Amino acid sequence: YTITYQNVGAASVSSLVITDAIPVNTTYVAGSMRLGATVLTDAADADGGVLIGGTKGSTQFTIGTVASGATGTVSFQVTID
Repeated sequence: YTITYQNVGAASVSSLVITDAIPVNTTYVAGSMRLGATVLTDAADADGGVLIGGTKGSTQFTIGTVASGATGTVSFQVTID
């Protein structure tokens, strides 16, 4: 799954966090979280990615500040149960 974000406002957005549920009948693939091309760990640490509630829970990406007009992507993989 890939989520694209964009700040269409005139000012920067601070403290952006994107949370997405892992779809029903799927299982999160360990180590598959990405912020753009950067691989994130699944643990709650300084890299901004965390798996919440295990492989059937949700993913959370802490983006931080997004400048006006800026865009980016976050992604993760699942397998079908």
